[in-house]
Amino acid sequence: MQQIAGLLQFVSQVFPCGKAFLHRLYDATQHAASVRRQIGRETQAELTWWCRVLESWSGTTVLAPSLLLVAHIWTDACPRSFGGYLGPASNPQAIFTTETPRRHRTKNIRFLEALAVLEALRRFSPLWGTPRLVVVHVDNANVEHRLRSGRSRDPLTQRLIREIYSLCFTRNITLRPVCVSTSDNVLADLLSRRRFRCIESSFPQAYIQPAVLPLGTRTNHCHPPPGFATSLAVSPAAATLLWHGLASSTRQRAGGSPSAFHAFCMRKFGFGTSCFPASSTQLLEWLAHLSASGRSFHTAKHVLGALWSHHVDLGLDVTSFGCSHLERALRGYKHLHGVHRTGSKLPITLPLLRRILEAVSGFADLYPRDCLVFQAAFALAFACFLCSGELIWGPNSDPATCLTVSSVEWERDHAVITLPASKTDPFRQGVKVIAPEVGGIECLAARLWQLTSGRPPSEPLFGLGPSSMATFPRATFISTLKRIIQAVGLPAHSYAGHSFRRGAATWAARNGVPDPVIQSLGHWNSDCYQRYIDQSTTKRRALAASALFSVRDGPLVPDRPAWRDPGTG
Repeated sequence: MQQIAGLLQFVSQVFPCGKAFLHRLYDATQHAASVRRQIGRETQAELTWWCRVLESWSGTTVLAPSLLLVAHIWTDACPRSFGGYLGPASNPQAIFTTETPRRHRTKNIRFLEALAVLEALRRFSPLWGTPRLVVVHVDNANVEHRLRSGRSRDPLTQRLIREIYSLCFTRNITLRPVCVSTSDNVLADLLSRRRFRCIESSFPQAYIQPAVLPLGTRTNHCHPPPGFATSLAVSPAAATLLWHGLASSTRQRAGGSPSAFHAFCMRKFGFGTSCFPASSTQLLEWLAHLSASGRSFHTAKHVLGALWSHHVDLGLDVTSFGCSHLERALRGYKHLHGVHRTGSKLPITLPLLRRILEAVSGFADLYPRDCLVFQAAFALAFACFLCSGELIWGPNSDPATCLTVSSVEWERDHAVITLPASKTDPFRQGVKVIAPEVGGIECLAARLWQLTSGRPPSEPLFGLGPSSMATFPRATFISTLKRIIQAVGLPAHSYAGHSFRRGAATWAARNGVPDPVIQSLGHWNSDCYQRYIDQSTTKRRALAASALFSVRDGPLVPDRPAWRDPGTG
């Protein structure tokens, strides 16, 4: 047992998370005897954890500080509640505050402080896609020491420390606890005591929406994370330009690729291998690893693109990404795995739109005004060739990209809607779409007039609930649409938020609208609009018949110039 504990202690030098899983092994070796001794249940649990981890571990450093980013977390706790925030107190990126569960309110403050750290890591770690050095600021010296050493004499606190270290292991976090004075931890103290009025007066940036603050976490993607400019050795202004060169959604989707590539290089080429910038051999082996794992061709392209973007952020050489070996390997990848195509969603044409709008009012669980909101949103998506993402908004949405009542301007026989953010307008210049008065249930102008009459210009155009201020998230939009589709008697899984845009293009083509007009109505900048037009079987049959079988007589052997390239013999 002493040999096992000694070896695992040596392993923990390159595997910091293992320090929290040595406490029971040390206790088991304190009273060593020459005879056999029974191993306790908790000691067995630690050994089981080590076996499970070591079987999947390559033997290199698992946790290393990020090459790019450092995150700072501030937490505090009191018997009835605890809270914390991410980033500087003057402009926090995310905050949380929650009540202490009743079963924990009688426990000591060390346990509660550790519980606050665990909750902060659970809430904030989904915001990070890449490995991070996380500096945790606490105002309890005892807790700071326990987090640093990974050991606590209190068994309940030790259990929390194990949870913290396990979370750091699974989410590629290097933990660095720091003890600060109470005067430097004011915002976390106010959050832990839920003193929202003091937060509003002293830290207005942390109190953007009072109704949301007590319930959960708020995020701010408008600024680069702390440490971004310092890591690149550039000014904050230059770092801001680099950060906004990619959309926040793109960074979120691509965040895990660099860490996965780094871990692969450590396993494949050994500890100490430099993988940033990546060499052509490393990229080729990484592609082979993805192929052996059964990843699709599009996934492999996405991963390589995310890795290239990470190199651009770091200012590293990207020559290896354009080498001929990698291009040929990608072509071979495509030949071996093929191109996975997802099932196309069916279009929502005008007849189906009318049925949908009629069926909305029949749902008893929707407020009458919510029915009007969904009718206006569905009609707007069809009439203006929009995607669902151009209509929805959530608690973390940028207010500058949300449709408001002021986005609608009225003319004599139509309405003009200004889209602050659109798929076809990546630089947010603003896109104006027209809602004509056409009469009938599908008249978008009439729906918008009912929806905007008597409302302040700053209110969201599509707001749910009795106050018309509740969010209009994508999940609600899609789930309600699928319920209505199913009520109409059609398969709900065959339709999505994109069906309105596809249906508008398809319906216009069926009515003989020229292709350039469809391209203009949908604000397409290329000929990709043709992919949105679903040709009916009848039209395809007519095209094939007229192109191939309209003339049935002719020479058995065509004239040579008619079927061979000019100049060939």
